[in-house]
Amino acid sequence: MLQTAHPVEDEREPLRAAANMREGIALATITLGAAILRLWRLDQNGTGNFYYAAAARSMLAGWGNFVFGAFDPTGFITVDKPPGALWIQALSAKAFGYSGLSLLAPQAVMGVLSVVLTYYLVRRAFGAGAGLLAALAMAVTPIGVAVDRDNLPDTALVLFLLLAAWALVKGAETGRLKGLLLASALVGVGFNVKMLAAYVVLPTFYLLYFLSAPISRKARLGHLAAATAVLVVVSLSWSIVVELTPKGRRPYIGGSRNNSALDLALGYNGLGRIFGGSGNLGPPGGMPRPPGGSSGAMPPFPPGPPGAGMPPFPPGGRFHGGPPGFGGIPGPLRFASPGIAGQITWLFPLALLGAAVAAHRVRWQAPLAQRPAALLLWGGWFATHLVVFSFARGIFHEYYTVVMAPAVAALAGAGTVALWEESRRAGWRRALLPAALLLTAAWQAFVIGRFPAWRFWLMPVVLGGACAGALGLLVLGRASLSRAKLSAGVGLAALLVGPTAWSLAPVLARGNPVIPTADPSALTGRGRGQPMMPPMPPFESDPRDTGMLVPFLRANHRGERYLVAAPSSMEVAPIIIDGGEPAISLGGFMGADPVLSVDQFTALVERGQLRFVLVGGGPGGGLPGGPPGPGGPGGGPPGPGGPMGPGNREILAWVREHGEPVDPKLWRIDEPESEEEAPDPNAAAGPPMMPPFARMRRMRKLYDCRPELGLIEPPVTAAPLAE
Repeated sequence: MLQTAHPVEDEREPLRAAANMREGIALATITLGAAILRLWRLDQNGTGNFYYAAAARSMLAGWGNFVFGAFDPTGFITVDKPPGALWIQALSAKAFGYSGLSLLAPQAVMGVLSVVLTYYLVRRAFGAGAGLLAALAMAVTPIGVAVDRDNLPDTALVLFLLLAAWALVKGAETGRLKGLLLASALVGVGFNVKMLAAYVVLPTFYLLYFLSAPISRKARLGHLAAATAVLVVVSLSWSIVVELTPKGRRPYIGGSRNNSALDLALGYNGLGRIFGGSGNLGPPGGMPRPPGGSSGAMPPFPPGPPGAGMPPFPPGGRFHGGPPGFGGIPGPLRFASPGIAGQITWLFPLALLGAAVAAHRVRWQAPLAQRPAALLLWGGWFATHLVVFSFARGIFHEYYTVVMAPAVAALAGAGTVALWEESRRAGWRRALLPAALLLTAAWQAFVIGRFPAWRFWLMPVVLGGACAGALGLLVLGRASLSRAKLSAGVGLAALLVGPTAWSLAPVLARGNPVIPTADPSALTGRGRGQPMMPPMPPFESDPRDTGMLVPFLRANHRGERYLVAAPSSMEVAPIIIDGGEPAISLGGFMGADPVLSVDQFTALVERGQLRFVLVGGGPGGGLPGGPPGPGGPGGGPPGPGGPMGPGNREILAWVREHGEPVDPKLWRIDEPESEEEAPDPNAAAGPPMMPPFARMRRMRKLYDCRPELGLIEPPVTAAPLAE
């Protein structure tokens, strides 16, 4: 007898098709919006963070540079991160030609993929509505937009961790080892993007598999042991290649104290980020004075003597401590600081209250079912990063919080659906969703209130919309489902106005490429008194524009291996970007890496391998715009308070003693025509922690370490920028 379809099923099929079509359209719209926020006007950002942009260009010079992640074309020193993210950028530049878009477009694409992957992971556990809300929240997370428009490694880290989460939940649901092993390998890839930052999710991943896999306890422990072995092998693969390569045949590992990738992983990019020291800047008042030290607030840059650390940053109030871009004071209130709150915390109350309600609605019995396992995944991801970031005592920038964006978005999406379902019940539970809307709106008003140019029009929109939505749910929602949905939609839309407005800031205005943030004061010039970071890099409008410096150096090149050297990487990065010139950094990113001794440096000069040294206007002659030197907020002469290591300070002292300053009119196009036009070096201007870039350019000095060779004046017209 022929079997016929059930008539009820036949009637439901068109409804499913219509629902799937609506879901597809909604997802496509969100994805398009995410792509617009990340790709529109992307060319205004130039090459992005020019430290990494210079490295990507240098990596095209040879396979050795590519493998090790060399900062300069000669392979003198590497960047202070493993090259995982830079490999993607370098391959893109190789395929499409070196340009700003070839470096930044892959970042934007990875950001959009993270939005879609967040939708998929949330949808499979909590349904289409939760998935779409999570994707929307992820798409408009302000710090996510800012970072995805730059070339920092954090974008790749987020994507690889999301891929690891996908593999993990697949393996945990079935108990199959291959899914867990793939997740471990992907976290290992994340380690080769940003080292121990990828490991913050591991406690959650291990606990999730142990509580969810439908196999025996012994088998689970065996699987986790095998996954740990894979994790270690993949994580250390690049470091092992580095350690097995003779030091004379590879670049110095930037950021390390002893030319070791393992030291870089455990020190500067590991425990140093948590406890300070190991080359990291100490937080304001966050660490005790070194024994016998003067004003140091952190352990010294090794191998310096005690007391050689950075002076403490000026402390502020409970919500206002720390210099711009450095993440405020460590402690439980760190995420309430102005710099961080506007980047990631917009939906914190909704996510936390919704997650608590969702957790109450599921059964927590091992092996965990799909929903409690997903809540454990996202809740653990959120909580571990919140604790680590809140109390980290080393270098901490606002943009690090981008790795929390998937968890915040997922908890907000799943939590909103749980709150909605509770609002359809009788009793006090009906007030949970309205309460979440009002609490979240109140928090957003606190965030917006610090920006005078925005508070008077944005705060009424947020508070008014949230109140209307909450009131509609309480009064109108009882009588009509459609009115309840409309009220909830109005309230949620109001909560997305703030983060969307902040997300537009890095789209409409070029921000600081070194420490990107979504700062609305960049649009108005007004906010908390000043932008969080100056909107332009510490050089000309285009970081590749080196004025007459490169033509002068080319004209006076006598076959030296290195065209020019500088204390820190940021001084020579534009020279490398300009045309791939062999410019080197004597001390890495901050000028603190002990790469050369004074004797080794003088040997380079005597053998004719180096002639010119460019000393910058930042503290200690190193990184422009860094923390204050002993001379005050604008930076000062080399000294124990500067960021440079003792060996590098001795090199600069030798350069000043034996080198001859080059007339700035020969190499610097911004040199004042007369003393009357010269800026007053004691004049106060700009943010106290960041001197004006124009003044820093004029503070740079070029020294000729072999003046007996004579100088040739370059052509009047500077060479065109390399495309």
